[in-house]
Amino acid sequence: MRTKQDRGVKSTSVELEARVSAIYRLLLSGMRRQEIIQYVADKTDWGVSERTIDTYMEHARKEIAEVTSEERQASLGMAYKRLDMLYFKSLLINDYKTALAVQKEINDINGIKVLRQEITGKDGEPLNPKQMTDAQLMAKILSDYEKEIGK
Repeated sequence: MRTKQDRGVKSTSVELEARVSAIYRLLLSGMRRQEIIQYVADKTDWGVSERTIDTYMEHARKEIAEVTSEERQASLGMAYKRLDMLYFKSLLINDYKTALAVQKEINDINGIKVLRQEITGKDGEPLNPKQMTDAQLMAKILSDYEKEIGK
């Protein structure tokens, strides 16, 4: 692979942008570092070193990360709006099953989860609440909950 020192010419900012853009597309297509290096050597006349290609890849990855962050916010907003519209339309046609499923999806996105806890008696046997007073039952529930959350 020829290096730019061999050519004696420094790349212009337009050339650099075009090269980073090309590397960006190669990364998005799934190419790995070695494949990109081989591609640049075989298919371009850039005449740059592996280290320079690594620099181009670093810039391309930064661009991908920036785009991903911005697009993630837009996608999240779009998902909320679509779910909100689907929930509304489900209620309009009295499709409560779908409305509930949509609400569960909204809860998942928001990190809202209903804590379900199975309460058992001694040694995992079924709990018979009739054998316990309300205070004993509440103490058992609290004890089991504290064990589950690691207190």
